[in-house]
Amino acid sequence: IGINNRDLRTLKVDLEITERILKKHESNDKVVVSESGVMTPADLLFLRGCGAQAFLIGASIMMADNIETKVKEFVTAH
Repeated sequence: IGINNRDLRTLKVDLEITERILKKHESNDKVVVSESGVMTPADLLFLRGCGAQAFLIGASIMMADNIETKVKEFVTAH
């Protein structure tokens, strides 16, 4: 299940959207993908702590000077 952190009307990103939705549906047994606005490993860890198991990460990787290093930062975040 994908949760979009971007308000498509205003294009504002708010990672707490994932947090609010998952607090209401804690017993969900589906894989939850938090989408949009994941810019740092700290963002990923915050969302993981909220209960998301997967993450759509695009802009922060594509804007990085070194894409491989940026991907490793996310993959090794803990």
